[in-house]
Amino acid sequence: MASRVTGTGVEWYASVEHKFWWPTGISYGSNFVWVCDTFSDSSINPFIPNYGYGIVQKFLSDGTQGIVSFAAAEGKQLVHPWGVATDSTNSQVYVSDTENHRVLLYDLNTSAFKKRVSTAGTTAGTGKGQFNLCAGCGLDDGQNLYVVDGFNRRMQKNLSSGGGWIDAWDTNNLFNPLYTA
Repeated sequence: MASRVTGTGVEWYASVEHKFWWPTGISYGSNFVWVCDTFSDSSINPFIPNYGYGIVQKFLSDGTQGIVSFAAAEGKQLVHPWGVATDSTNSQVYVSDTENHRVLLYDLNTSAFKKRVSTAGTTAGTGKGQFNLCAGCGLDDGQNLYVVDGFNRRMQKNLSSGGGWIDAWDTNNLFNPLYTA
């Protein structure tokens, strides 16, 4: 049972303590809890957070820390990851790697990098599947991925069926897509 979930440092469960620097995203799937610690570099000492590029931490559902951080993907480390979404049906975890302008897919159980889901690499863009400081991400009941695209002031949707990035909404047109496939 969690004794405290917010505040200065997080006491995850009564018997396990861990402190975060700047936690921004949380998701649960297959008995794992994932937390984006956006500005942390806890690789030196996971109990004393330091300012850094950010990490995504994996905990067992009993609060035991599993894997401290995802490995670098495509030759680049994560830079201030903000959002995380778990797809337990397909054993996948999505991470919005904010300042690399990309969305990454990892294996839910092994934490191994699988592929980049966004289309522009680590360069900011405005097209389908391209982002400029992607922030949060989440899944609907059909396992379609939604990503908030911060500086482009929009949200994009990626179909789980493999149909790619099909919709985007901006703040001026939330109910009508800017484009559709």
